Amino acid sequence: MFSQTASAVWFFYKYDYKTTEDKSLDSITVDGNTVKPNTDALGRNTGKTVVKQYYVNEELHEDTVAEEKISYVKFGDHATSLPSTVRFAKGGVFNNTIQYRYDSMGNIVEVLENGRGVFIGNFIICVLVFNRVFLFWMKNIIENFQL
Repeated sequence: MFSQTASAVWFFYKYDYKTTEDKSLDSITVDGNTVKPNTDALGRNTGKTVVKQYYVNEELHEDTVAEEKISYVKFGDHATSLPSTVRFAKGGVFNNTIQYRYDSMGNIVEVLENGRGVFIGNFIICVLVFNRVFLFWMKNIIENFQL
């Protein structure tokens, strides 16, 4: 495993890369918290895991702090790059879910958060960044402007 360390104002960041041919990112560690991205056999993002690392009697231990799991839409036996569900866990309990529904052309027509519709409509999303910050921002815009 290849590691690279960089310093910021108050924290040290450590990047670990896999020893595979593509040398993809294995983890990022900041102040004892490690984010580990997960991918499937097709190279798609399947979420991330945040673990807290600590030592007990010089032995490294990891506790899972939070998780994100992403599943994708499947058409028959064909895989797609369209996320269908993003599930979030804290302390090992999955209690938040975001679901996406698409039309026949692959456009998002509905977004459900914990089963409740937060976006219903047919418009183009220019930035397809599927993370919590973007969805929180979109949710606030939709609720404030009643789109």
